[in-house]
Amino acid sequence: MIAHYSAAPDAMTRNMALECSRNRERFEFIAWCRKALGNLRVIPPGNGIMHQVNLEYLASVVTASGGDGDRLAYPDTLVGTDSHTPMVNGLGVLGCDVGGIEAEAVMLGRKLSLRARGRLRVHRASGATDQFDVLMRLDTAEEVTCYTHGGILPMLYRESLAAGRH
Repeated sequence: MIAHYSAAPDAMTRNMALECSRNRERFEFIAWCRKALGNLRVIPPGNGIMHQVNLEYLASVVTASGGDGDRLAYPDTLVGTDSHTPMVNGLGVLGCDVGGIEAEAVMLGRKLSLRARGRLRVHRASGATDQFDVLMRLDTAEEVTCYTHGGILPMLYRESLAAGRH
């Protein structure tokens, strides 16, 4: 939404009315898509910017699955077509900035391949070191400072070791 009106008690109402009148056909089409497609969630205008909407309404941030020694954690993803898309990475969602054709292909069901391989090294209190392959490592120095467990993968690995599932 563009702010054409500001510094007035009714600015939000006036901006929303203008936005809805200018984009009526788009909003009607989106409403039809929501009804016709079972897997589409629509967040109405006026509920926040894309990154906020993604986190508050759509994102799971991290999903964990598996058990019995086979635990897997993977981040939620966002595929977008503008330069602001990667900003959501700082909020815990893996944002990928792609071209328009690529984004359309994803919307039509084509898989987007995100591959990054690496090794995770864990230093035990005893002095021993364990290593294992990871498909994607998202930890940064800032995350380690912010989260004392060092990120979701090290935390799950520590829990697995503590439970004897290594």
